[in-house]
Amino acid sequence: RGRHRVCRHKPHQRAEEGDLIVAHEAGADLRQYIADGSWWGVEAAGAAQGGADGYMEILANAGQDWAIGSPKLMMLSGIGQIYNPLTETGTIGRNYAFLSNGDATLFFKDKHFNPFATAGATGEMFNDISPGNFEDGIKLGFIGGAKIHSSQATGAPIGTALPKGTPGWGKGWKEGMVDWYGRSMKIGITTTCMSYRGHHLDLDPNYKDPWGQPLLRMTFDWRQNELKLQRYLRDIVLGIAKELGPDAINENFLGLDSHWDITKYVSTHNVGGAIMGDSPRDSALNRYLQSWDVHNVFVPGGNAFPQNFQANPTATIGAITLFAAEAIKKQYLKNPGPLVQV
Repeated sequence: RGRHRVCRHKPHQRAEEGDLIVAHEAGADLRQYIADGSWWGVEAAGAAQGGADGYMEILANAGQDWAIGSPKLMMLSGIGQIYNPLTETGTIGRNYAFLSNGDATLFFKDKHFNPFATAGATGEMFNDISPGNFEDGIKLGFIGGAKIHSSQATGAPIGTALPKGTPGWGKGWKEGMVDWYGRSMKIGITTTCMSYRGHHLDLDPNYKDPWGQPLLRMTFDWRQNELKLQRYLRDIVLGIAKELGPDAINENFLGLDSHWDITKYVSTHNVGGAIMGDSPRDSALNRYLQSWDVHNVFVPGGNAFPQNFQANPTATIGAITLFAAEAIKKQYLKNPGPLVQV
């Protein structure tokens, strides 16, 4: 495909001058090299998924598809300035945002929900409390909203919710599974998460990976805005649950004194860290997802979001990526350079 072809690179092999590269990590460590103001190539260590040991798929120079991976690649590559929350300078690592979940599990002795027929998208949701549809939050002391949904993501017995008081293993757990497997449903929330000055990503000064590179460090905790939103949504979910008349209810919502807990799964929908914007002063990328600092680096992904709206960002990530790809094809490849002048 000429100079912007899809290619594989062995360790220590450099991309040819003029190549447009998007580096996609597939289970391997990446090292990056910059020369003469543009990104020249990567070194791969370890086995890339789907490729031989020591090879890396190079698809275009946009970093990884994980929101927190692309900012790390940019930091290690020296692309842009790492964000400092004290001085509010730098843009790489800025605007990191997570999201919060909560749910109620309803148990019914006389109903069966066919847990073998499951998928995360097979369910129902409503967006009455979503941003744009819900405006009462300010009066209640918070901003944002959430989708409220009910679905079955898995039917695996291990991990299936059981009523409170059921033993976690052994004979009592087995008896609980016999009584309750397939007889529960969830009503859950997926919420907005705002960005804050103190929430950010940077390189850890102490811990390193096996190749001597700093690990990515995340600074994050729940703030009162998100916790108040959780408590408000809890009342709505429990109100719906009680209307359905279950035999038992388990609830799992954040309290006003909750802190972020990495030991329990919350979500993989991280956003921010290398956001798009109108100015290199407070964003890492322009509207085409192009780095302000190194023009042949395009960074599609959740990293471009300045806030976490409320839910799975996949469709929007696809939309902004297609928008960027069209600009690369119609503008950048004909005349490589910054697509936005400031």
